[in-house]
Amino acid sequence: MILAITRFMGLMALLAMLTIFNLPTAQAATITVNTTVDENGTGANCSLREAVLSANANADTGGCSASGYGTDTITLPTGTYTLSAGSALSITSAITIQPAVGATVIVQAAVGIGGAAYRVFDVTATGNLTISGMTVRNGGQFSLAFLQNGGCVRVTSGVLLVTGGTILENCRTPFEGGAVAGEGAGNSITINGGSILRGNIAGDDGGGVKSLNGSLSLNGVTIRNNQALGGISDAALGGGVSYEGETLSIANTSIVGNSATDVDGGIGAGGGISMRLITVNIGVGTITGSTISDNLATGTTDSLGGGIYKFGSGALTITDSAIERNQATGGSGNQHGGGIYNLVGPIIISGSRIQDNSTASTGGAYYVVNVGAGESITNSCIVANSDTAVVSTDVLNATDNWWGDASGARSTTNPASFGDSVSGNGTTPVNATGFKTMAPTLAGLECQGCIADISALGDPRYCEIDPP
Repeated sequence: MILAITRFMGLMALLAMLTIFNLPTAQAATITVNTTVDENGTGANCSLREAVLSANANADTGGCSASGYGTDTITLPTGTYTLSAGSALSITSAITIQPAVGATVIVQAAVGIGGAAYRVFDVTATGNLTISGMTVRNGGQFSLAFLQNGGCVRVTSGVLLVTGGTILENCRTPFEGGAVAGEGAGNSITINGGSILRGNIAGDDGGGVKSLNGSLSLNGVTIRNNQALGGISDAALGGGVSYEGETLSIANTSIVGNSATDVDGGIGAGGGISMRLITVNIGVGTITGSTISDNLATGTTDSLGGGIYKFGSGALTITDSAIERNQATGGSGNQHGGGIYNLVGPIIISGSRIQDNSTASTGGAYYVVNVGAGESITNSCIVANSDTAVVSTDVLNATDNWWGDASGARSTTNPASFGDSVSGNGTTPVNATGFKTMAPTLAGLECQGCIADISALGDPRYCEIDPP
């Protein structure tokens, strides 16, 4: 009898398990939007706003239907979607928003630039948003009605992926993060896949992107013609990118033509990038295979780091990259680091090209203040930067570089060189020995060479690509 009961109970358990495993599984929904009108439960169609609400709630909203679990996908047909209902789209779950196959899509906060006192997307702590293959624009404005970070997208302890050639443009905020702002512990921002951030303005820091207390990854991105104005604090930091945290990764990215221009009596720093690498846990930054060029840092007082401005004691590694034609100029105070200004924490540079950068003072290529051990630039080209090209008030290993002349860097001990010049602080000179005697090719980066300028231009040298 006992044996029969045991077998019966075992059979029932098995049947229960089979029943569970054969139940239909709730799947993530694909929601197809069919109107560009910003409806909010007012019509039979499925609008973008209703699709987001439906995905967040896993329930029908307006003409949209969603149920199940996982990342819901919202598909948009060709059209311009204007958020005329007067508020951002709040993302509280995992959602992918993308065009239908072959569609051209624009999602905008307002018809004109600065016409909305709200952004386009607001990603909350439970949100995980992927934006792919569309244009997002015209979020935010300079007004008391919009005193927030993130002109087009704000990520508050949530997750954001921008991919598939998405364009973020003409976004505005009086605070930080002209196009995108990450804030709150653990926020994660990834931008890749040929995406572009252009024409965005932050009234304070991070004309293109501002990331605070989170991770930021840029891969295959163009960040162009963005501005940081420093109107709230006493500094404009990061015309293209402003980062403060522990994990920064930049690869195969162009950061070009951005500006950090202070407008209220402070400093302009990091025309291309400003970074504070914090060392609580990791404190690591990497720049690989990227171009940082034609950026400007200009302040009312100090102008520092036309291309890159670094502070925070974490280490930054730069490899196979070009830092060129950046400027740190203007203002009544210090003007240093046309290419790079490093206030604290080591930078390790290799296989890179630093050329044609300039300041109105010293450190046309690179200005080092107080980093301690580990600072180095090796196996690189340092050519055609304004004098003095490399200035360090701390230990700097600058060996095995091409300085534009076969005799090495110009210095007090090698004054006849036509190469770029170096200067230490007297007690700790820049170690530029072991130099290259001809221009190398580094990861496809052509290096300049300099010869005596026999023209009447007044410049002691003439520089060209791949000299004979």
